[in-house]
Amino acid sequence: MGIVFIFVAIAASSSFVTHTSGTVGLGKSIQIGKYNLKLVGFQNGAEPHRRWKAANLEMTTEGGSPQLMAPRMNFFERSTDPIGTPAVRSTPTGDLYVSLLAFSEEERTAAFNLWIFPMVGWIWWSIPILVLGALIAMWPGRRAKVALPSAVPGVGPPDLVKVNRGAA
Repeated sequence: MGIVFIFVAIAASSSFVTHTSGTVGLGKSIQIGKYNLKLVGFQNGAEPHRRWKAANLEMTTEGGSPQLMAPRMNFFERSTDPIGTPAVRSTPTGDLYVSLLAFSEEERTAAFNLWIFPMVGWIWWSIPILVLGALIAMWPGRRAKVALPSAVPGVGPPDLVKVNRGAA
């Protein structure tokens, strides 16, 4: 059953992916599927091994409360190209990935790639099913009892016949 879940989830997440990209200004929104993402600001940060710039997005769904997503660009000391870290929202029906492609502080805009991959969570939820199935398969079965010939009523032990191989 777990293998079937994995195959179905991989097929769905590969075949029914939704993608869009776009540039939005501060206070403007971009839409993908049931998600509306509004650019509400930028954030800078530093860690011992990198500096980063994040775009703060307010993500809302129909009837849902707003949630903050912050995809970012990481600037490492020995690298000339920034490396992006997407913001991910996982649900049982699918995952939303938001990647920051570029930003302009002067124009107060940011460019994004957005993807929805359906049923990705099903891949992870199939692992406990696989483990359970493996444990059931490894569980020792009931051992069959073998009836000895002397235990069968009316049948005695087999007769022993001596064979003399040297005599003719």
